[in-house]
Amino acid sequence: MGLDQSSTALTYATGLLNERPEWSNEINPFRVESAWKLADWDGLSEFLKPQTSSDNWEVAVGKIPLSVEEKCKIVRTQQMGPLSAASMENGAYQRGYSHVLR
Repeated sequence: MGLDQSSTALTYATGLLNERPEWSNEINPFRVESAWKLADWDGLSEFLKPQTSSDNWEVAVGKIPLSVEEKCKIVRTQQMGPLSAASMENGAYQRGYSHVLR
């Protein structure tokens, strides 16, 4: 990680955990950090599942993008109703625009 080789660190950490699964608490934070640096959100979600402690900086930071993603899904769902209704009327672009900018 110190050499800014996130992809390599992820590969090494995953390989190491395949050989020594009992080291999960020590090695998994490296996978979490690599995943959020590489914007691998699916991998990040997978790597956070077995993580029991969140007192690790890498794990705590890794939880932030997933929280944002969940909130964005909620907001998108809330906006679909007004945008769908606005799209069926004359001047749909102008009416829908105000829902997006709120």
